[in-house]
Amino acid sequence: MTNQEFKDTLWEAANALRGSVSAAEYKYPVLGLIFLKYVSDLFEAQADVIRQRLADPKSNLYIEDEEIREKNEDSFINDKIFYEADNIFWVPEDVRFEALLAKAANAGFSQKLDKAMAALEAENPSLKGVLYRDFGRLELEEGKLGDLMGIIAKIDFDPAQHGSRDIFGEVYEYFLGQFARQEGARAGEFYTPKSVVNLLVEILAPFRGTIYDPACG
Repeated sequence: MTNQEFKDTLWEAANALRGSVSAAEYKYPVLGLIFLKYVSDLFEAQADVIRQRLADPKSNLYIEDEEIREKNEDSFINDKIFYEADNIFWVPEDVRFEALLAKAANAGFSQKLDKAMAALEAENPSLKGVLYRDFGRLELEEGKLGDLMGIIAKIDFDPAQHGSRDIFGEVYEYFLGQFARQEGARAGEFYTPKSVVNLLVEILAPFRGTIYDPACG
């Protein structure tokens, strides 16, 4: 399955779960959950990065004695400093995607998601007021949020595999574009494809000065 086919499959599955909720409303919880999966995956990956640095003689975290290193490994992995230093969001254990997915069948799950997003914002001031926190108000059938999370769980945001590629940005932009195309002008949604944006930037070549865009939304 190609990368595009993978995205298409995720979209078709997620859209099939939407039910009576319009794309204009449904896109926010979908994109919010995709972001939660992204920060959770990067958080888990950072733990491996810290382990590697502790064992790497070239790292400033290097601990030569293996026994001492193993004894202190957990304290490093659970130290917020070593995540913030690499611009990785700190994700509390009970807020991580897999932990929430395990509780998806429980009563009041949508309220648990709202609390999880609030906790994520509290731990990361730069996210304050940014995350979607209205899962409890969605008019979705029982179990649909859990099904949606099960679909999103198929996405693997692994920096070791994707290298410098912004795989989260690609998935996020793809879903945003699909929502906009589905609703169109009826919902006031307008989406400029990335290829057109890149072309405009290359034509303008804004290497210096200031650009005034009176049509900027």
